[in-house]
Amino acid sequence: MKIYIASSFSLIPKIEAVCKALEDAGHEVLVKWWTRIELKNQFKVLSRDEFYDEPECKNAYERDLEGVMSCKVLLFVADDEIRHYNGANVELGMALGNNKRCIVLGNLQNSAMYYPVYWAKDMNDVLENLRLLEVFDR
Repeated sequence: MKIYIASSFSLIPKIEAVCKALEDAGHEVLVKWWTRIELKNQFKVLSRDEFYDEPECKNAYERDLEGVMSCKVLLFVADDEIRHYNGANVELGMALGNNKRCIVLGNLQNSAMYYPVYWAKDMNDVLENLRLLEVFDR
C-alpha cells in the first residue's frame, strides 16, 4: 500500500523505525522527506523572503503534496508527548480534505479536526489496520 508519513524532523529516529517496519511489511513509503534534513538546517537561518525565494522550498512543497495526493494512507507519526506540528498538520489536512485514510501513531492535542483519524496504539496496530484496509479494498 502507498503510504505518506507526516511528522517532524525532530522525530527522525522514530520515523526511520516506522518506515522500516512499513517497508518490511511490503508497503511503499512515497516521500522520504526527512532525508532532506541538511537542507532544513541550511535554510532555517534565512529570512521569510529568502526562504520562500529558494527553489528548493517550492520543490519540497510540490514533492510532498504529490506524495499526499498519491498515497492511500497518511500516517502521522507524532511524539509520545503532546507538542505542536507545522507541516505535518497541513499534510494531514490535505489528506483528510481528499478523503484519504489517516492514522495517527503517537499523541496529538485534542481537536475536533482530528475526529476522522484512526488512533493507533502502536506499530503493530498500524500494520493490522493497513492489513484490514487492504482486505476491504479487494
